[in-house]
Amino acid sequence: MSEEYLYVDVVILRRLNLPWLLIAVLAVVVSDPLGVLNGNISQDSYSEIRSALLKSHKSKVVLVGSWDDFYSHEYNDYWRSEMGEGFVERNYDEVLDAASLGDDYFNQYLRAKEITHILVPQSTFDQGAIRHKFANRGSIEIKIGEPYFAVEGASSYPYASVLLKVLKTSNVVVSADAPKYEI
Repeated sequence: MSEEYLYVDVVILRRLNLPWLLIAVLAVVVSDPLGVLNGNISQDSYSEIRSALLKSHKSKVVLVGSWDDFYSHEYNDYWRSEMGEGFVERNYDEVLDAASLGDDYFNQYLRAKEITHILVPQSTFDQGAIRHKFANRGSIEIKIGEPYFAVEGASSYPYASVLLKVLKTSNVVVSADAPKYEI
């Protein structure tokens, strides 16, 4: 008979330990000692870029690319296929107009619009400049390095991009309104 009581006691003891074990596991998950819930362990290729942007609560990014790889941005490629080029490029003419006036003007334009970063495709970054051919505006060749920009982060393929911080170097005075012209 004592074996029967011993078996019942062990079963009751196991049942009592199960809730405590669940509570302990839940406490570890909620406390997040490895930082998994905060994004410290992430397989996302844009986590480095997001981390750089989170350093400031006023980050503002514009996507810019050379004429031949503007749609190398995942965002642009996706929305182009869903909504068309007009949707993706709705404000892009203003950015290109400012860029066509040169490095100093483009830098000051970005600052006037309170843009803190630009995101460029890896292929544009590898070329060292944002380039657009002469068309209805002047040719564009904006250097994407010092003294105008500094690398803050990067993502990997299939849509590899580089995040560049806009540096405050230009002394050119620009109003917040973009220049409007056609050649």
